[in-house]
Amino acid sequence: MNEELSKNETEQRDDSKEIVVIKYHDRIHNQWIDVEVTKEVARFMESDRKNRKRAQDKFEHHNKQIDNVFVPSKPNNERFLCDPNADYETIQENERKEKFEEFEIEHNRVLVENSLDCLTPAQREVVELTMQNLSQNEIAEKLDISKNAVTSRMRKAKKNIRNYIKNTEN
Repeated sequence: MNEELSKNETEQRDDSKEIVVIKYHDRIHNQWIDVEVTKEVARFMESDRKNRKRAQDKFEHHNKQIDNVFVPSKPNNERFLCDPNADYETIQENERKEKFEEFEIEHNRVLVENSLDCLTPAQREVVELTMQNLSQNEIAEKLDISKNAVTSRMRKAKKNIRNYIKNTEN
């Protein structure tokens, strides 16, 4: 059986010294030219071309997209190159930490939003105006109450929010 396979291979593989004309890409002048070579050389050149193509395909398969080379930075969404000396485990651990921090921020935001339901309407109004970056004087003017009343409502609202979060987490 092996003899038949090797016989078929030798029949298909023509390494004769017969001259053939092949198309060859001259990379220096960037043009295709006709070259006269033996069948053996033509076969070798075709095999070499296939090997180069495989190597290039493998490189392109493992090559990262440009977005993967950059990492977003926290402050103002500028992008910086990843540290090429950083090891994979450190990068993965940092990504896990960032995801956990994002989850924790979102969790806290939801807790605070849900805790607004435990406030009185007056306390909720003061908290919402504070979240709009209004000062205590501006809130007092807008609600037509004293600055001390705003401070008192805010203090009571914070206390209620803390109690709500403690009861929710337990």
